Amino acid sequence: MMESNQQKNVVEDGAAKVAQPGRKRWKRVLLWSIVGIVSALVLAVAAAIIWLGPIAEWFVEKHDTEYVGRRLEMDNLSIKLFEGHASADNVILYEADGKTHFASIGHFDIDMELSEVLDNHIHITRAHLVRPYLRIDQNVDEFNLDDLVEFICTTYLEQESPEEESEPWVITIENVTIEDGHFAYFDHEIDQRWELTALNGTCPQFYLDNHFSHIEASTIVNDVCDLAGVIELNYDNWDFTFDGVGHNFPMSETFKYWVPYLNVGSVTGSVDADFKLDGNIMDIFNMHISGEAWSKGLGITASNGSNILSTNEVYLDAEEINIEQERYILNTLTANGYSSELIFNADGTMSIDALFYEGPEVSIETTISNVGEDMYDVKERVTVNTATEESALDNMVVRIGHADLKGGEFLYSDRTLHRPFEYKLREIAMSGDNLDMEGHNEIVVRAKLPMQGGVNLRWEGSLNDFHNQSLMLMLTNIDMIGLSPYVEYYTGFPITAGNLTFRSQNIVSNGELSGINQIGTYQFKVGKRDKSMDVEYNLPLRLGVFVLTDKDDHIDIDLPIKGRLDSPEFSYNKIIMKALGGLFVKIVASPFEWMAGNKQDAFRHFDLDILAPGLDSEHYARLDKMAAALKEDESIKVRITQRVNYKRATQRLANLSLKIAYYNSTVEDKSAYMDMLAFARVNDMKMSNRDVMAYADSLLMARGIDPKLMSSQAKAMALYGDVVDERLLQLMTHRNRTIMEYMSFQHSDLPADSFAMSDVVIEDTKEYTGKDRFVVTLLIDGEEVPLDSYDPSDSGDDQDAVEDDPSSLDFEPSEEPADMLGTEVEANGNNSAAATLSEQTINE
Repeated sequence: MMESNQQKNVVEDGAAKVAQPGRKRWKRVLLWSIVGIVSALVLAVAAAIIWLGPIAEWFVEKHDTEYVGRRLEMDNLSIKLFEGHASADNVILYEADGKTHFASIGHFDIDMELSEVLDNHIHITRAHLVRPYLRIDQNVDEFNLDDLVEFICTTYLEQESPEEESEPWVITIENVTIEDGHFAYFDHEIDQRWELTALNGTCPQFYLDNHFSHIEASTIVNDVCDLAGVIELNYDNWDFTFDGVGHNFPMSETFKYWVPYLNVGSVTGSVDADFKLDGNIMDIFNMHISGEAWSKGLGITASNGSNILSTNEVYLDAEEINIEQERYILNTLTANGYSSELIFNADGTMSIDALFYEGPEVSIETTISNVGEDMYDVKERVTVNTATEESALDNMVVRIGHADLKGGEFLYSDRTLHRPFEYKLREIAMSGDNLDMEGHNEIVVRAKLPMQGGVNLRWEGSLNDFHNQSLMLMLTNIDMIGLSPYVEYYTGFPITAGNLTFRSQNIVSNGELSGINQIGTYQFKVGKRDKSMDVEYNLPLRLGVFVLTDKDDHIDIDLPIKGRLDSPEFSYNKIIMKALGGLFVKIVASPFEWMAGNKQDAFRHFDLDILAPGLDSEHYARLDKMAAALKEDESIKVRITQRVNYKRATQRLANLSLKIAYYNSTVEDKSAYMDMLAFARVNDMKMSNRDVMAYADSLLMARGIDPKLMSSQAKAMALYGDVVDERLLQLMTHRNRTIMEYMSFQHSDLPADSFAMSDVVIEDTKEYTGKDRFVVTLLIDGEEVPLDSYDPSDSGDDQDAVEDDPSSLDFEPSEEPADMLGTEVEANGNNSAAATLSEQTINE
């Protein structure tokens, strides 16, 4: 125990290391000294056997400092010279101050074979020690027995050996028993006390050579832990084994040994163990530990109170644990009812940051002094200015044959967001076989999430090579409202409803992350964006959710991700958001392609005939579907815009005006209404009709225009081109008004401003060259996205199509035929009021 604490502050590269080779000699001296102290107590009395008891007692006490270096007292020394027996009471060896007890024996009995002394053989046949006591105090690198060590070294070990060596003495000690012993160790530097009370032991024969002595012992550690076992000790080289059982060892007693390396706040729990130690007393950290251990209530907290790890029960079956060699090989590791937490604070720190010291530095000052032949007193002063960077784990060996951890809880809290995020995993179960830091591993994790959600995770890879691994993750039935703080932080949109299924496979090869993520949601709803928030990604989230949601309220998307782990800006959250951002860019660019069938049916553009005065049944049906969709989701609005091929529309209007003027010139009753039959005849006319062209030529020549080289289309535009813009504007405006009146009447329950028509601007119409249609634009949170785009292949610049167009008008005859046909057409040919449809006629 003393050696363990002598080395506790030796830190090299962030991990405890065994002292330098020279230090072993000092340890040997120290152990020799302790054995010498006890032997001095015993042999001093044994030597007094040749004296009478009172005389021997007086002599020992008078010459104690001369032979022992400390004050020594005893009572009732009894010597039976011829029986080879000696006993005494209250044998006390004092501290250097001569007042404090350092070592004592309440009572002892010793039997010797005196006849063998003549043969240079000290043969102790029985040694019975009652209430032996020893106190060791350590203050940094100073011990309360330093003066004894110095005295023994200078008085006995530095004396020159005689020129002629005498025959060596042989010492045999048999039948040693210790009854109710007490050993106390106090480390003043860390204020840690260890006490072994009720110390009892037996040893049939204690060998002082290269043989193992068999010792059976039991004790109570710090009044709470029962410890018993068998010690095999080789006095010659200090090799030992200990095979024993410990019960109710308090982990709190190890707290002060964590502090130099980790800034822990508390260590709790108790441990029972059936274990075996195999090593050397001179190299205590290099011992081999094996066996089984059970812990209850094990827990570690950081100095700020954060829960680093706590467990109800832990069991481990260790094949080999060696601190010096950094070997941790377990056959089995199981745990039940464990918990941990990770908290990201608003100031950028993490909860586990408090566990580590800042700016660690370690300095070691070593002094070596020769105290005898081949023996040195080595002292080291270690200064630890709280921890350096974490040491590499390249040399560490960690193997677990089978790991099974159940009933776990993990709290993840992120307070760096606009609104704190907390998520708790429960009933965490982790399992794996043949886990090896150096080899390939496979770990399976299952857990339950809030609102009956679940997670399944399978990880394959190496614990010391995170640049090559595979991770499969599946989240099911995740309550998305709980994820709202993250979504708000990145996009400004709160989540108001929905659950999530998430499947992900991520492969890292040489540091390159490549993954596919399948995201499925049900009834996913987001609120209005908080425009006051400074967000990282300006995504049209509500638009995307609306576009992607199908008729069954589902969203199903595949989301590939890529990234480089070595990048200083690497963040899995940011990679996911970047991938989502790319998806939303595609949605905004072509939203109609991402829509489900029901939305495509409701918001698809619909074609129009510019010369038709009203709407047909398909138009009304489409408007009804659009209204139904708007009622289902009040967060969206639409705007309908007429897109008319200006060149084609104006040509058609000019052609129609010419044919109506021709027809008007052929009827006798200029005041008659143009009925449906009359318009049917007009529609059937071809622009290439000789009579129509002859009529056009006459009008052109009357205006001084030579029609010989002009096409039929050019003739119509020459005659009526100055009025087509006005007529086109009237037609488009009328159609807008008709739609708005229908929606206002038929769907009066629509939310305010959810449906609108774009104003007609002829200048804008002149730039459009596609097919005539109504285009739908979505408006969500200020974002305006047309639901289809113009395809150049839809161009309406086809003169043959205009030539063959019947230009039919399906509407009731006007009550004022003069307004429709115009008596002045034939004379003037360019009367805008008579040449085209009047607004009144269109309305009727």
